[in-house]
Amino acid sequence: MEALGMIETKGLLLAIESADVMAKCADIKILEKIYVGGGLVSITICGDVGAVKMALEAGVASIKRIDEKSLISYHIIPRPSDELNKIVKITKVEKIPEEVMEEIEEEIIEIIEEPEIQIISKVEIDKLKFEEIEDVLNNLKFYKLRKLAKEYNNFELTSKNVAKLDKVSLMKKILDYYRNSQ
Repeated sequence: MEALGMIETKGLLLAIESADVMAKCADIKILEKIYVGGGLVSITICGDVGAVKMALEAGVASIKRIDEKSLISYHIIPRPSDELNKIVKITKVEKIPEEVMEEIEEEIIEIIEEPEIQIISKVEIDKLKFEEIEDVLNNLKFYKLRKLAKEYNNFELTSKNVAKLDKVSLMKKILDYYRNSQ
């Protein structure tokens, strides 16, 4: 079933932030951005009911994390009337073709079954030579690298900053830590 989701914020920055989070967390389509007036911006999304609900919850949480007062309102309309197409163009979210889905599933299975280096704590990495550290970090999955980075107290990184870095930047920070400590 299709659903229509709307979120309204004070300011464009938070509208863009929420739209980005919504698009990343669920299989939805961003329909439009509307400047309501008085600094208010509305983002409209569509998708199946569960995806729109999950996306809106994530979008609202991202706004509240930055500035709770800037969240004006949000709402979900499950199975909107066809008459709404006169004011909002509601489109169907395309489903992933079956053959593509099978390829994705095969890749996921390979990733899950792929053996990974078991070193996952700072204490274990501290015992290695610098060259070995680089190899270990290269072979860690990104989520484990993030988890590892949070163990370093001397970093100038908070958990929030660690989450914003890509794998290469995070590895560089950790390698710089060991380079500077030797």
